[in-house]
Amino acid sequence: MKKIWFDVEDKNGNVTPTGFAIRNCCLFGWAGRNKDEIRKHAAELAEHGIRGPKSMPEHFLCSPNVVTQDDEITVVGDGTCGEIEFFFLEREGNIYVGVTSEHTDRSLEAVDMVKSKAICQKPMSTTVWKYEDVKDHWDDLELIAWQTKDGKEVVYQKEKLSALITLETLREEALKLYSNLEDCIIFSGTIPALNGLVYGEKFRGCLKDDVLGRSIGFEYSVKIVPADED
Repeated sequence: MKKIWFDVEDKNGNVTPTGFAIRNCCLFGWAGRNKDEIRKHAAELAEHGIRGPKSMPEHFLCSPNVVTQDDEITVVGDGTCGEIEFFFLEREGNIYVGVTSEHTDRSLEAVDMVKSKAICQKPMSTTVWKYEDVKDHWDDLELIAWQTKDGKEVVYQKEKLSALITLETLREEALKLYSNLEDCIIFSGTIPALNGLVYGEKFRGCLKDDVLGRSIGFEYSVKIVPADED
């Protein structure tokens, strides 16, 4: 079981450090509300030899050990990249939401999508919000990601949560897999990249709440171990 701490920030800015025990990790993909956007993301991946969805949404199970709050991850080869998502987890009847990068090995994804998801760590925010504090303006929350390539940072992804299926729908899908979600962390699926996939040396992202005037975020660098080409 993975144990991780988050700062739970309420809508008044008060912070309470809270520990979570995570036994299960589920990554959702192809989770957009707009089917045209899903096809756009599928086309991006198809250019790299990566298959389209088997279902919408599609789920991928992996070890909770992929979850990290470190500011650096190590990957094999230069064919990996991040993608911004929200995540949620539950504790004692409350739902908490944060922001993460579902970092993926794209070269492996073309061969085995499940393994490509499981092999990379998933950096995430150290702060979460109670879902009840943002539920009434959920669709107005915004995901923004920046990618640094050759020392230059550019906006990589940017979209409101209205682009993704709702948290309640994700919960319904997750409850088909688990009897309860108390010890699970659930990833939402991503939004399209603005200008195609980029393999950079740094990635950062945030979940922005303009209604309450706040945001939570994370950033990390990517350390590459050369792949064995023999």
